[in-house]
Parts: sequence; structure tokens; C-alpha cells
Amino acid sequence: MTEQFRQNVTQGAALASLLTAFFILPPANAAQSDPVRAEGVDIRLVASAPEADGKIPAMLDIRLAPGWKTYWIDPGSSGLPPQITVSGPGLRFDGVRFPAPKAFEEGSARSVGYADGVTLPLVLSHEAGAMPARVTAQVMIGVCKDICVPVQASLSADLSGPAAANPLDKARIALAEESLPGPPQPDLTVTSARVKDAKLVLELTAPAGEPPQIFLSSSKGASFGTPKIVPAGPGRFRAETTLRLPRAAAAPAEAGITAVLVSGRRAVEMPLVFE
Repeated sequence: MTEQFRQNVTQGAALASLLTAFFILPPANAAQSDPVRAEGVDIRLVASAPEADGKIPAMLDIRLAPGWKTYWIDPGSSGLPPQITVSGPGLRFDGVRFPAPKAFEEGSARSVGYADGVTLPLVLSHEAGAMPARVTAQVMIGVCKDICVPVQASLSADLSGPAAANPLDKARIALAEESLPGPPQPDLTVTSARVKDAKLVLELTAPAGEPPQIFLSSSKGASFGTPKIVPAGPGRFRAETTLRLPRAAAAPAEAGITAVLVSGRRAVEMPLVFE
């Protein structure tokens, strides 16, 4: 949690004592969990019946009231990254997928996240021979308006009942998956990555015109400054930002850095490969 986030929580302590209680509601006998509600946010787990290849379509549905926001996997200098674990007998959980975020300027601070709610697909499957009856998610996210507070939730959805085959839920999960960044394209990609003078320097290809946006995250805990992007020729741009490596990574290539590149309504995602 960043220092600014801690300060905001302290300023809102009276409300935070109410909003950050650990909500555990009885599980719904359906493919949707009962919602967990706090001021400004409504969280639910949506899942569908296991498919023939072992995949279990599922997502977190985070709905925000007007004026509220929540955070991306790397929230910037003033946010709280989401913490999500999923479990269940016979389940395999391989992570959470995130749509392209937006940047929010807050005085001298910059945060990264979502202002209109967000759906987060879950990468779930079942083990061979296992037919899971229930999926459970433990969630903690930060939400902000005038104050910032962490909200925790325990969510559970039934995969064994007839509602697990609800085509509407399955279609909503498919739509959430379709909204994810795609693979890099010849006209929208990172063409090179290097570190020079403690700065991460990226060469980008993107449609001419307004510079693209780039969002960086690290599976090993590397931290980044605000990227500065400048034109570098027709259809080319250069992005620079400060890079602080964690102790677990002796070199940038060991930091597990991923880039999401956004141009207009298009977004692509790729791991950085260093020179």
C-alpha cells in the first residue's frame, strides 16, 4: 500500500471502519455469488459450468458508483493493487486477466485503474477426473472517491446447479474476455526495450497522430515512474520512465515486466524482451 493511500485511509477512518469490514455472505445457489456491497462498489463472482476442455469460465464483476474508481494490477503512486485468490476442490487457478486501464492525474500523483466498473476474467480449469461443485474467491481491492478504502470480500458460486449453465452469464464472461488486450500487432507493439542510466527506454510502433499510452507491471515487484512518450519518426514513438528493480531481480530481464500499449480503442499486451 502506498503512503498516500495510507494517508487517505487515515483521513477517512470513521467511514473506513464501516466499509472495510470483512463481508462474508451466504453463497447463492447459482452461477453468481451473492453480491458484496460497500459504499461506492458492488462485487460479485460469476461462473459458468466447466467446458469439455476443462476450462471453467469465470469473472469478477466490480461495479462502481459514479465518481468512484478502483485500481489496476500496478496502481501507480496512490493506489492499492487488487489481491485475488480463487480456490475449490479440484480447481486450478492460474491468475486474473485485466483489461486495459486508464491513468488518473491527482495533483502530483498518478494512479492507474478503472472509473466505470470493470470485469476481470479468472483463468480457471479443473483437474482431470474432477468436477468441482463450487468456486470461492477471496478479494481485496482499493476504491476511492473523496477518501480511499480497502474493501474485502469472500465470494462463492455454485457450479453444480442448473443456473451454472445460464447462457447469459456465459455470454457476459465471453464479453469480458473479448475486452482484454490482444497480442501485439505490426502497427502497435514494443519493438525494443533497454535500460540506460537507470531509465527504461522503449521503442514503440503505433499509428501516427496522438502518442499511445503505455502501462507497465512487474510480476517480481519492480516499480516505474510515469512514462514520457515522444514521437521518434512516422508511426514510431519512444517511451522513457524510471525503473527500480526489486532484490529478487538482478537484471531487468528477470523482473517479469509486461507492457500494455493503448492507441485509441485498441490495446495490446506483451512481455518485454530486453536487448
